[in-house]
Amino acid sequence: MPKSSMKKSSAFKPWKARKKACSATRAARRAWWCTSLQYAGTNRATSATWAVGDDFDSIMQTLKAKGVTFEHYDLPGLVREGDVHVAGTFKGAWFKDPDGNILHILNQ
Repeated sequence: MPKSSMKKSSAFKPWKARKKACSATRAARRAWWCTSLQYAGTNRATSATWAVGDDFDSIMQTLKAKGVTFEHYDLPGLVREGDVHVAGTFKGAWFKDPDGNILHILNQ
């Protein structure tokens, strides 16, 4: 999003401009932006993805041990092996944070 659009947007305002509950987000050049929590958990798409490489399997074990419930999707070209979606050497898993936002880890 261009900087000029961020200044005009009601969703992105400089940290000092917001008084109500918000989530701080670091933008380019050390600027912090505040996004309203009003819409937390309403996204039906992946909110964040982490490429964790060779740590994928150990991270999956840790998340399972902590009681994380994984999402299961019917995605073209992917087969599910337990909670992991697999296509060739690709492995991915989706889960939700406490606010319902969809998060994704992958081994690439």
